[in-house]
Amino acid sequence: MATIEAMLKAGVAPARIGIGGGFPAISDSIALTRAVLGLGLRHVLLLPPYFDRSVTPEGIEDAFAAIVDGVADDRLRASLYHIPQISGVAIPTTVAASLRKRYGKLVAGLKDSSGDFKQFQAFRTAAPELAITVGNEADIARAIAAGGAGTICGMANVAPELVKAMIDGKDVEARMQAAIDVVVKTPSFLATLKAILAAQTGDAAWLRVRPPLRALSDGTASKRKLDELMAPAVV
Repeated sequence: MATIEAMLKAGVAPARIGIGGGFPAISDSIALTRAVLGLGLRHVLLLPPYFDRSVTPEGIEDAFAAIVDGVADDRLRASLYHIPQISGVAIPTTVAASLRKRYGKLVAGLKDSSGDFKQFQAFRTAAPELAITVGNEADIARAIAAGGAGTICGMANVAPELVKAMIDGKDVEARMQAAIDVVVKTPSFLATLKAILAAQTGDAAWLRVRPPLRALSDGTASKRKLDELMAPAVV
């Protein structure tokens, strides 16, 4: 909340800010979502509660419904967050479709970070009114061509030119995959991402991470590789 308040004070429009509001405890998701709606934000990305990984599709829908009903605010524009390889809980396509039918624009979208384009297509088929974004940067161009809404992705932090080129439909998929490999083929995606940001900005504060992550000492070599890959994309 302090970070969001600082951004708003600095002049960032609330419509340009979205937050991750998914917690194991439904009450925490409700509390944070209510708080940010009170500051003028609308977009909240919601993971399914993930402590119990043996839940049924009906239980997953019940959990999301409890959040929307608990927030009880028509300003909400929620996106469901499908990233089962991390959360351990997948969002069934039937649940996404049912929640959209049940709540309309309050359930505005879904982020598919499965990395499986067939899964993206399944969401599009089951719930065509949802704005489906992809987390896998290599899929951005074909996802948009197939009616997707765009991307929410980590590489936008360090290779925005490549992300923009993918959105524009340029033939840079191979370069994007190579850029992804620079970051992913390391012990920690997040620590590497922050080390690259430190090298790009000259601000060593970006190197800091929280446990259980361990900070990298330097991201200069990774930055150079990304610079080489991004240069052709902006010509």
